[in-house]
Amino acid sequence: MANQWFRFKQFTINQNRTAMKVGTDGVLVGAWANVSDSSKILDVGTGTGLIAIMAAQRNATASIDAIEVDCGAFNQAKENVQACAWSERINLHLIDFRSFYENSAQRFDHIITNPPFYNSTLKPAQKERAVARHDESLDLSGIMEGAAALLYDMGRLSMILPAATFPDLKTIAQKNGFFISALTYVKPTPTKAPHRILVELNQTKAACEVNEIIIEEFGRHQYSDAYKQLTGPFYL
Repeated sequence: MANQWFRFKQFTINQNRTAMKVGTDGVLVGAWANVSDSSKILDVGTGTGLIAIMAAQRNATASIDAIEVDCGAFNQAKENVQACAWSERINLHLIDFRSFYENSAQRFDHIITNPPFYNSTLKPAQKERAVARHDESLDLSGIMEGAAALLYDMGRLSMILPAATFPDLKTIAQKNGFFISALTYVKPTPTKAPHRILVELNQTKAACEVNEIIIEEFGRHQYSDAYKQLTGPFYL
């Protein structure tokens, strides 16, 4: 059974009321996304509020909006945001992404998401977990369409996805006017193939920076220097 809370260096995430717990994927994209020059950030599918809080820690002046469709997760995120040191800069919205981008007049410099993507696996019986983990409520096309509507011309979209989705990502990105500007392959160990990709997209074509990061480089729980450097501001 997962812990009811997860403690980071500067904040604690309670997770007893949401189906999706703190995981490596959320921490990776929250630490990797380049938020240094972003003044308006949107976290899509915030869950516990983790990525929104990480963005607030990393950027001392940004205003962050976070949306969540599940009521239990929304209330959990609200609890975590109110308890963190940057609560005055984080605004939570109980709404689905399509309704948000179709009705919002706001525009953003950066959209970050750890989206649901287990559409080809056996769906959990628990309804809220299915909504959290499956793209029945939010798919790549929907993310791209919404991002195109919400981002400023020079804005960024950052995501973490299964490596196997890369061909689909390229096709959907092109259809929606996005170009890949940064790509990091995530390998669990040196001898295993990448299982995730961290990807940044924008609407201006430029050279794409490609690299890789290994999580456990020297054995079980023996993390690579690059992984420790990336997540060091957060993990105890």
